[in-house]
Amino acid sequence: PHTKVNKIKIKKKIINKLKTHKKHKRKKKEKMQKKIEILYKIHNNLYINLTNRCPYSCTFCLRQKMDKVGESDTLWLLREPTAEEVIEEFKKWDVDSFDEIVFCGFGEPTEAFDVLKKVAEFIKSKYNKPIRLNTNGVGNLINKRNIAPELKGLIDTVSISLNNPDPEEY
Repeated sequence: PHTKVNKIKIKKKIINKLKTHKKHKRKKKEKMQKKIEILYKIHNNLYINLTNRCPYSCTFCLRQKMDKVGESDTLWLLREPTAEEVIEEFKKWDVDSFDEIVFCGFGEPTEAFDVLKKVAEFIKSKYNKPIRLNTNGVGNLINKRNIAPELKGLIDTVSISLNNPDPEEY
């Protein structure tokens, strides 16, 4: 009987630890959801984080070694924002104070090509700012068509991104 009581106590302790662990994980997830950023600042540019999808896993990619860039909290998205959600985020920023708006985040922006185009159309119609697309250059392969004509009049500069958080490796 004494051993049985000890087993019951141990089971209760384990159950309580599991409950506490689940509660902690839920709170951490809720905290992460609040911190996720669609728009973020680097230097004097406003960046747009549309997706975490990317067909590559480049060793030099910033996301391999960090969770944030510039003045962001975390760029890991729990889900991809809609065009409407991205556009709504612009209300929180003084867009006129930035030099440039850049599609770039912890994923390949052309993976969310329809959202990218809608947001770029909005930016062009509302703000007099140059728009840059930082890409790994495989948007045509991802979208199974030549997307360059669809970017005309929406994107001012296309940069093929080859970054590295370590200046010597870069």
